[in-house]
Amino acid sequence: MRFTTIIITFFLTISNVYSQSSTIGVLFGSGDLFLSTDNINTSVINSRNPYAPWGIYTTGQLNIINTGGVPIVNQTGAYPNRLGINYGFLRNGINVGVGGKMVLYTIEPADFYPDVMIRLHPIKLITQNSRSIDIALILNVSNTIEFGAGLSIPFLLNRY
Repeated sequence: MRFTTIIITFFLTISNVYSQSSTIGVLFGSGDLFLSTDNINTSVINSRNPYAPWGIYTTGQLNIINTGGVPIVNQTGAYPNRLGINYGFLRNGINVGVGGKMVLYTIEPADFYPDVMIRLHPIKLITQNSRSIDIALILNVSNTIEFGAGLSIPFLLNRY
């Protein structure tokens, strides 16, 4: 009985998240972990408008670099972090984020740069279903230009 109650509660919580989704990925140039929560403004979701386009994104340094199969800790002393807001176009098929990039150093003061994060979700773009599982092709433009890839899942990462 307890297991059945847990399963029913789980399915009810999934059905109430509407069109919220999250993306987990990696930027290849710097090895940064990319996290994004899309469609967080659920106050505008109703039967006529099942999609809320606003969200947030952030990145963090993984500190691991793969050099020929042996992972080593990043020795550069520079740790870039990004934070910004994003907006999903075409039911989150194309997602554009704008924010800031802060590069922390071990000795020197931090540097700040504007940051633009563009994601393409091909399956969401074709089907216009913002709740589908999809890949994410990521382009980041800041003081450097980086490419990345990720996975978009129809659940909110930081829900509770």
